Amino acid sequence: MTIDGYADESIRGASFILALALIPSQARADVDRTVRSLRLPRQRRIHMVDERDSRRREVISTIVGLSVVRGLVYTAPRPVSRARPTCLSTLADDALRMGVGRLVLDRGEENQNRRDRTTLQATLTKSDVRYLHAPSWEHPGLQIADIIAWAYGAGGDWRRRISPVVDGVQRVEP
Repeated sequence: MTIDGYADESIRGASFILALALIPSQARADVDRTVRSLRLPRQRRIHMVDERDSRRREVISTIVGLSVVRGLVYTAPRPVSRARPTCLSTLADDALRMGVGRLVLDRGEENQNRRDRTTLQATLTKSDVRYLHAPSWEHPGLQIADIIAWAYGAGGDWRRRISPVVDGVQRVEP
């Protein structure tokens, strides 16, 4: 069984949070369809920071109900310039160990994407893992990673609600 991985970040106070959503490749079409069905009219993507609390509860409940979706969370103290490569390197090690065949990262500014590729090459260069940066509206799995990162970072009841899909949280030090 191959696994697709999707990574997105959230910044909360002094913490950088990187979430990895894991979806079995053979379930991806069904998961994508479910995430797309959650979009409101004229909404290109689900982005938790833009949603009302009632929608957040609905979205999280639906994602948790997708029994095939799993997640990992990586946290590090800011600044982002040090936290991101450390979290991304740890994420890449885990992706390799878990048999991720494709890793999709939310596309950011080109300088950040270039730094990400350098970090990923150090771990994944001799593997079969394919990785790319893409806009979140093209890959519903990136929206799931956003949901996990947002809910974990929000803490309290939001973290409790997303916890059934989170298989691990790792704090890394840059």
